[in-house]
Amino acid sequence: MNQRKYFIVIFSMLVLFCKQPGKGSASKESQVLGKIFTIQVSFNLGKMLGSIADNSILPAYSDMHESVDDLYNSSLQYQTNPSAINLDAVRIKWGIAKSSIKRIEVLGFGPAILPLDYLVNMDYYPRFNLDTTKLESDELAATNTQTLNANRISSYGVIKRGISCIEYLVYDNGSGLSDLSSVHSTLVSSQRRIQYIVAVASDLKDRANKFNMEWQPAGNNFTNDFKKGVNSFGSQRAVLDEIVNQMIFHLSTIIDSKIGDPAGLTVKSSGRVDLNKLESKWSNHSLDDISANMEGIKLLYFASYRQQTGVEIFGLTAMVSSLNPTLDSKIKIQINSIESQIQIIRSESGTLRNAILQNPPSVANLYNSIRALRLTLSTELILTLGASIGISSSDGD
Repeated sequence: MNQRKYFIVIFSMLVLFCKQPGKGSASKESQVLGKIFTIQVSFNLGKMLGSIADNSILPAYSDMHESVDDLYNSSLQYQTNPSAINLDAVRIKWGIAKSSIKRIEVLGFGPAILPLDYLVNMDYYPRFNLDTTKLESDELAATNTQTLNANRISSYGVIKRGISCIEYLVYDNGSGLSDLSSVHSTLVSSQRRIQYIVAVASDLKDRANKFNMEWQPAGNNFTNDFKKGVNSFGSQRAVLDEIVNQMIFHLSTIIDSKIGDPAGLTVKSSGRVDLNKLESKWSNHSLDDISANMEGIKLLYFASYRQQTGVEIFGLTAMVSSLNPTLDSKIKIQINSIESQIQIIRSESGTLRNAILQNPPSVANLYNSIRALRLTLSTELILTLGASIGISSSDGD
C-alpha cells in the first residue's frame, strides 16, 4: 500500500469515528485531527531522518574533512616554498575550510559536543576569542624555541589554536596589516609563524578527521543513532525536536552574535557598532560565514546537499508541505529573502564590515529577514510538527 492510499484509509476510518452521533463531536473532531497528525509525522520520520543523514549530513562532514585536509596540505606547501602565490593559496583553502565548518555548525549536537567538543575545538566563535596578544608575546616570540607540532598545539587551550588562529596568521602581519605582501614578508622573516600555521592546521586536520568519523558508518556511526533515534536521543521524535531547535538556536546565534552585536542592532549593544565582534574579522569572511550558515539550515530543511544513489530526497520541507503547505511556502520564501539580502550586501558593499559602516540599512534588512525566519520556525513550525521547544528558541534580541 503506497503512502497516499495509506493515509486515505486512515483518514476515512477516523472520519467515520468522528461522525458517530452523540455529545462532544467537536472534541472528537479535534482528537481525529490530532491522530491524523501523529500518524503522518510518525510515518514520515524514519524516511526523513534517513534522507537528511545520507543526502546532507554525511556528505557535508566528508567535505569538511577534505577541505581541512586541503588547508593543511596547502600550509605545508607554503612552508616548503614560501611565496606570495602559495600564501594566497593557503588563504583560498582557508576560506573553503571555514565555510565547510560553518555549514555543519547547525549540527550542534551529538559528537559536536560530546565527548570531546569537536566543534568548539575547531571553531570557538562566538564562545571564545583568539588571544592575539598572548599569541604574539609568548608563542610567536623569537625567544620561544619550543618545538611546534600538532601534539603541542592540541594541548593548548582553544584561544591559541583553531580555524581562527590560522586566519589571524595568514591575514594579519601582527601589526594590523592584512595585504598579501605585508603578511608574506612577516611570515618569511619569522619562520616560527609559518611553523605555527602548519602545526595548527595539522591539529585541525586530526580533529576534522575524527569528527567526520564520529558520523560515518565506517567509524562510530552516530548516523545510526540519528536515523533510529536511539541511545542519546531516545526516539525519532527526539531527533526531530533536536533538528528544529538547533535550526532556531543557530539562527539566534547569527542574529545576535554575527550581525546584531557588531552592527549595534541588539538591545545589549545599545546601538554601538563594534567591528571587533565580527566573525572572521581579519579576513573579512563574515558574510561568507553567514551564507554557509544558511546552507546548513537548508541542509536540514531540504535534505538535498548531495543526493546519494538510491536515497530519496525527503527533508523537513516534504513533511511540512504535507501538513501545512502554506507554511512550507512561507519558509522557502523567507530563506530566499535571506539569500537575496546577503547577495545585495555582497554586490553593494563587498563585505559585512563595509556594509555596517557604509550601508547600515542593508545590514538591518538582513538582520530582520533572519529574525523573521526564526520567528516562523519557533512558532508556526513548532506547532505544525508538534515539536518541543528548547532553550534559545524565542524571538528575543
